[in-house]
Amino acid sequence: MTRAKLYVLAVILAQLSAPAFAASSVCTALASPPACTDPECSERELESLHLVPADNPIAVPNAVSQAVTDFLCAGRYAGWRHDLSPRTNNIRLTGPFIDTSPTTTRALTTHAQVRVYYSKGVVKWLEGGRQGAIPDGAMIVKEMFALPVYAPVGKTPSPSGWAVIVRNSRISHDGWLWYLFYLPHNQTTKIEFQSVQYGMSFCISCHSSSDRDQGTFAFLGNLQGHDAATYVATRPVVTHDKTNLTPDTLSGNPHERFASVNTLLDQMMYKPTLSPNDAINVDLWRLLRKRAGLSERPDTTDFARLPQDAVYDHVVAPAGETKRLFLTSDACSGCHDASDLLNTVDPNMTVPFPVARFPMANVSPYGEWSGSLMAVSARDPVFRSQLESELVSLSSPDARAQVQQLCMSCHEVMGERQDPALARQPGSDYAVVSRRETSHDRATIEKATFGALARDGVSCTVCHHIAPEKLGTKESFTAHFETGPAAEVYGPYPDVKTHPMKNAIGLTPMHGAQIENAGLCGSCHVVDVPVFSGDGTLAKQPYAHEQTTYLEWANSAYAVKGREYQTCQDCHMPRTNPVTKQPLATSIVNIEDTTFPYVPNRADSDQLDTVVRDSYWRHTLTGINVFVMAMFQEFPLILGSNTFLPNRAPNVLPPKTLALGEALEQARERSADLHIEGVTFGPEQLDVQVRVMNLAGHKLPSGVGFRRAFLEFSVLDKSGDVIWCSGCTDDLGVIVDGDGNRLASEFATQPNELQPDYARITKETQVQIYESRHVDCAGALTTSFVHLCDEVKDNRILPKGWSSSGPFAEETRPKAVSGKISPGVDVVSYSIPRREIPQAAAIRVALHYQSIPPYYLVDRASLLGGGAAGAAHPEAERLLYMVLHLGLADPQVGAASWKVPLACQQRPIKDGDEKPCLKAESGSP
Repeated sequence: MTRAKLYVLAVILAQLSAPAFAASSVCTALASPPACTDPECSERELESLHLVPADNPIAVPNAVSQAVTDFLCAGRYAGWRHDLSPRTNNIRLTGPFIDTSPTTTRALTTHAQVRVYYSKGVVKWLEGGRQGAIPDGAMIVKEMFALPVYAPVGKTPSPSGWAVIVRNSRISHDGWLWYLFYLPHNQTTKIEFQSVQYGMSFCISCHSSSDRDQGTFAFLGNLQGHDAATYVATRPVVTHDKTNLTPDTLSGNPHERFASVNTLLDQMMYKPTLSPNDAINVDLWRLLRKRAGLSERPDTTDFARLPQDAVYDHVVAPAGETKRLFLTSDACSGCHDASDLLNTVDPNMTVPFPVARFPMANVSPYGEWSGSLMAVSARDPVFRSQLESELVSLSSPDARAQVQQLCMSCHEVMGERQDPALARQPGSDYAVVSRRETSHDRATIEKATFGALARDGVSCTVCHHIAPEKLGTKESFTAHFETGPAAEVYGPYPDVKTHPMKNAIGLTPMHGAQIENAGLCGSCHVVDVPVFSGDGTLAKQPYAHEQTTYLEWANSAYAVKGREYQTCQDCHMPRTNPVTKQPLATSIVNIEDTTFPYVPNRADSDQLDTVVRDSYWRHTLTGINVFVMAMFQEFPLILGSNTFLPNRAPNVLPPKTLALGEALEQARERSADLHIEGVTFGPEQLDVQVRVMNLAGHKLPSGVGFRRAFLEFSVLDKSGDVIWCSGCTDDLGVIVDGDGNRLASEFATQPNELQPDYARITKETQVQIYESRHVDCAGALTTSFVHLCDEVKDNRILPKGWSSSGPFAEETRPKAVSGKISPGVDVVSYSIPRREIPQAAAIRVALHYQSIPPYYLVDRASLLGGGAAGAAHPEAERLLYMVLHLGLADPQVGAASWKVPLACQQRPIKDGDEKPCLKAESGSP
C-alpha cells in the first residue's frame, strides 16, 4: 500500500457529521478464530448486512460502516475462495521489489501485499469468463499487509487493514461501494480509521483501467494458484524519496474552536499553511468601530463554519444511462490530480520545486484549480458578505430571491443550474446529509446534492461542459452560457483516450475548440445586475454592469488576430513550468496504464497509455486577490476548504501555496509597468512625469468596482527618508497626507468627496487612484451591486488598443477622466514647490493594488453596527473576524500594509538612471 493510499482516509471520508476515526472499535475479534469457515456461512453473513439496495449516494449510514467493520473483524468472509499463491501464506505482491542501492530495496507496488477473498457472485462471474455483470451484493475483500510480510510458514500475520468493494449497480456509474478500514498497527498512520463511499475517485483512477465496465481486475488465475506476474528486480526512475514524510502542522493556534485537532481529518487536511495573527489587529478594530459603529468584536461563536469540502462536497456519477450534467470536482480529482498511485515514482503533472520541505510542485488541472479562487468562489468570504449585505438591503422577498439566484449563477453555478428553486432559498448552500441517519427522504438528498454542487464553485464540469453557441455575445453573459449533452465534456486535445473516463464516470471526453475561446470566460466576467431603488423597487434603469472584464478585452489589441493576440486562457492558464518558465510538457492524467506493474485484465495500451502534451494548459486561473487567498490558507477550517489532500504525496507543495506565489508573480511581472520621466529640478519646483503602462488584457484594475490601484509618489532625502508623499498609506492601507492624517476622500460618502482623475498633482492630499465608483439612486456612493444607479468615476487604465469605435466601446468608456484618453497608458505630472523639499535627493514611485480597500471593509462592517447592532449577520461576522486576524505581514502573502505593489521605480533627482525598487522577498517597496 502506498503512503498516499494509507493517507487516503481523509479525502474519501463519507462519514458525514461523524468522527473521522473511532478508537473504540478496535478489532479484538482478530485474536479469535474466524466466525465463518465455510462458503454458505460467509454468504449468509454477507446477505445479513443488507448493503443493497441503498437509498443515499452521498452519505452511507454509520450503521452500514460499522456492520461491515464487524463483518471484517470477525472474519465472516473466511469461508470464501481466496487467492492462492506459491508465495508464503498465500499472500501476493502487487508489484516488484526494486533495487535502489547496493544494499536496499523498495517496493514498486500499488497495494503492497494482499490476499483477496471473493464472494460466490464474483467467483461465478470469473468462472464464466468475466462475461456480463457482477451481481449486486457481491463482495471482494482485500486483506492488506504491511511490507515486508514474509512470516514463517504456518504463522499467518494479521492484516493491517482491508479494502472492500461491494457491487451496487443502482447507485453510481462505477457500480461499487468502496470501503477502507485500517487497524491501529498499520505501518504509517498508526491510527485506526474507516471510510465508506460511492464513487471513490482515488480508487477508481486505477480501477477504471480494467478491460470491462465492471471496474475490477479480478483474475481467475489468482484463485487457481497461477502466478499473474513474475516480478523481477529492476532499477526504476526515482526522482525523490517520498518516505517518512508527513504533512506540515502548525503547533498552537489561537483560534481553537475551528483549529483544534480533534479528528484526524482536521489534523491532516485543514491545518493552516500560513499563520493568522494571534491577537486581533487593534488598529483595524478601532477604525471599524469608529467608522461602522461597531460595539462588539466578531467572535467565532457568531457564525457557523462552512461545511468541509472533503466530507460533504461529493456528488457521484449516477448509475445506468442517466447522466448528470454537473459533478463535484472530486469525481475528476482521482485522475487529474498529482495522485500518488505508485510507490517511489513521482506522479505525472509534478515538477521539481526549489523548497527543501516540498521538492515537488503540483501542476495538475485539479491541483492548480483547487488553489484558485474559482474553486472557492462559493466559499469566498468577501462574496458571501457582499451577497448578505445585498439581501439585507432589499425589502421584497421576491427581489431577495432573484438577487440570490443571480449571484449563485456564477459563484455557485452548478447548484443554481441543478435546482434554480433551491438557489432562491436563503442558506440553501449549507445543506448536507448526516451519516447518523439510517435513511434519508428524496427531498433531503436533493438538498444535499444541491449544496454540494453549489459549494464546489466554478468546478471542472462547468467549463468543460460549455458549448460553443453564442459565446462572446450578450446572450451568453451573466452565466447564460449553453451546455452540450450531459455525457460529453470538452477539452483542447483532438486525440483523447476515452476508455478510463467512460469507465469511471460515464462521460466521453471530446475535442472542443470553445475551451480556448475567451468568450467562455466572458460568460461570467460580464455581469448585468438589476438596479433597485432604496425602497426595494426596480429603478428606471433596470440593469447595470457589475463588471465588464471580457468586454474590455474584446476592445483591445489582444483580441485582434495577429502578433499580439492573446486570450484570457493565454494569460491565466500559462503553458510554462512555474520554476524554469520553459514550455511545460507532461501527461494530463494519472491513471493505471501499462507503465504500472503488470496486472491481468487491464485494458490494452492503446486505450490507456497517456500522451505527453507539449502544449499543456495549467489551471492556475489566478488573479491578484491575495487577501482572500491568504484567508483560505490561514482559516481553512472556518471556510471548510482543505489545504492538504492525502491522495497526494506529502512532499508536494500545497496547491494554495503555489497559487499564492503565482498570484504575486502575476502582480509583479504581468500587471503593470511604470517609468519616471522628464525630471526637472528648477529653482522654483520639482517637475516629474510618471508613465504607467497597463500590461493586462483588460482595464487595470478590472472586475468588481471596489477594487482599486493607486500611485505612491515619494520624494526622498539623502538618507532615504520620505520628505514629501502623494499616496502614502498607514499600516491599514488607508491613504494619508504628509503628516500621516487619513484623507477624507478615503471614506467619502458623496461623489464630490472622491479623488478626481489627475493629469497634474501639486499637493500631498492629491492622489491618483484608478477606480470605478458608483452612486445609488439617492446619489450616495455605494459598494452595492444592486444599487448601481450611476457611475460617477472610471479612470481605470484602458487596455492597449482600446478604441472609441471598437466593440463594446460604450460599455467600457471611461468616466470623468481628465485630458485625453490614452489606451494602455496613463501619464501623471507632479509639480512640487522646492521650498517643500529642500533636501530632495531621489524620487520613488510605486503602483499599489487593493482588492478590498479600507472603505469596502467599513461598508461590510456597517451591517453589524449602528441600528443593525445585535442582528444576526454571520457572513459579515465571518469576514470581519478573519480580516481582524489576517497575517498580511507574512512575506508569502506580499501584502504588508494591506496593499499589493505592482511596480516600483526609484531614481536620483540629478544624475542617475531609474532602478526597480520592488523587493521580491517581501512584496513591498
